Amino acid sequence: MAKLTVFPAERTMTVPQGLTVINALDEMGIAIDSPCGGRGICGKCLVKAGASSGLPAEVLACRCVIEDDLVLELPAKNTAKINIAPSIENETRFAFAVDIGTTSVEISMLGLDSGKSVAQASFMNPQRRYGYDVISRIAATKNSSSRAQMTDSIRLSIMDTIDAILKKTGVPRKAVERAALSGNTVMTYLFAGLDVAPLGVYPYKLEYTDFEEIPAPQAGLDLPKASIFLAPPASAFIGGDITGALALINYMDVKEGLFFADIGTNGEMFLKDGNSILAVSCAMGPALEGMNISMGMTASEGAVAHAALHAGVILVETIGGGAPTGFAGTGIIDIVSLLLKSGLIRKDGAFNNAALNFSNAGFAANGFTIGDNLALSQNDVRAIQLAKAACLSGALILLREAALTPDEIGLLIIAGSLGANLNIANFKTLGFLPSFSKAKNLITGNTSLAAAARSCLDPSFRAEIKRLKNMIRVIEPAAVPDFDEIFLRSSEF
Repeated sequence: MAKLTVFPAERTMTVPQGLTVINALDEMGIAIDSPCGGRGICGKCLVKAGASSGLPAEVLACRCVIEDDLVLELPAKNTAKINIAPSIENETRFAFAVDIGTTSVEISMLGLDSGKSVAQASFMNPQRRYGYDVISRIAATKNSSSRAQMTDSIRLSIMDTIDAILKKTGVPRKAVERAALSGNTVMTYLFAGLDVAPLGVYPYKLEYTDFEEIPAPQAGLDLPKASIFLAPPASAFIGGDITGALALINYMDVKEGLFFADIGTNGEMFLKDGNSILAVSCAMGPALEGMNISMGMTASEGAVAHAALHAGVILVETIGGGAPTGFAGTGIIDIVSLLLKSGLIRKDGAFNNAALNFSNAGFAANGFTIGDNLALSQNDVRAIQLAKAACLSGALILLREAALTPDEIGLLIIAGSLGANLNIANFKTLGFLPSFSKAKNLITGNTSLAAAARSCLDPSFRAEIKRLKNMIRVIEPAAVPDFDEIFLRSSEF
């Protein structure tokens, strides 16, 4: 064991030797930027090591292995990205809405006097060291200490970020009256400290589908005056993030043919036609979150967010406007769509070394290269292809169960942070969803966070989530007899 001391947080913890610094920080509930997923290629997780450690002055947290007692100094800027609204001076009472995503966590501080968001923050989910998807994290809980560490790390990270927001705004903890958390079922259960093992084994039984509001300190959040609400799940893979989104969208009063898709590590979808609500979840993998992609990144500075072809040149747009260092999910979708339309990817997903018409791109040993430092491998395309097949399969199953055709869908809603920046034409080119040729498209952004925020402000909305949750008929892909056949048919671009 080794003693790890972290500044400026001024925290000390004993951790196992052989652990990387980033994983040790995760155990402490301290999440730092690692957009490349810990592969040592983005250079964003640089930290300073104490002189007595014998290490260089700066090390990559994802590569540095702890062998002895270590003192670290994290970057002066808070590891969470925090934005403060100018109107906070007029507020006296506050609440926190939290969206616990599998890959990242988003927090909004609300002024209860105005009902407006007065601060926002986001950080990487520290549980990612146990796997990039919910199945991996369920498997990791076979070790009871790992389950406890996942619960502790997410609680600590959320509370540390709330504290950073409060410090930056000058608001005391006692001014926070409420908190509401939303997330998929596994993330919610892990936050609550519940056993997730049954969620990974068919028939995926839930022990709890409703949660009583409790004082925040009982859930590990040191907010002495606040109560906490957890958005209730409908099933093992239709979580409070989706039941909350359903409640939000129900206020739109769309009577027929509404199709909702939250695209991320999991693809959660529901179809609402009159009073009938069908829902399905499909495991898409973390490719669209930038993980499991050779040059994949989270949506952070240097990530390619969009790509287009102009006069034989592939142009890329990066977050922050600087040189590209990897692909965000939206950038990967654009590139694969471009190559598919150019005939350089076949319908079966294989690269096609046809005649190239690009002056700044071509095939090399490491795949399809763009410029001097970007490459997309055949395995990357396969990861996108599998995500696409899972998503389309779920959508086709919903349509069949509802006895509807794609042309009978009048409104398509795409939610999530990916959806907010998506080139929907390229998304449709790859066939992630049926054509829905007569549907209007609505991009909503993070409905999970929006539902958590409304839950802080409106008790009747919390009741509406519970009411609608009980109306959902959840379809489990594992129980669909011809699912494998549907998935196979859906795998072609």
